[in-house]
Amino acid sequence: MANYLFRYMLSFLLLSIFIILIIVVVVYDEETHVQSSYTTNIAGRQRMLSQRIANYSNQLLACK
Repeated sequence: MANYLFRYMLSFLLLSIFIILIIVVVVYDEETHVQSSYTTNIAGRQRMLSQRIANYSNQLLACK
């Protein structure tokens, strides 16, 4: 009887560790995705601002 109890406890422990690892990986993956989306958004805004500055500069040069 003690042998079965040991096997059930070991199985429960391994299953718990496996579930915790899955949760940690999923949460880390979501954080990475959010961070990369934020970085892409910043890069897009910087590109847009650079295009606007270049456009204004070209307009000022055309006025001269």
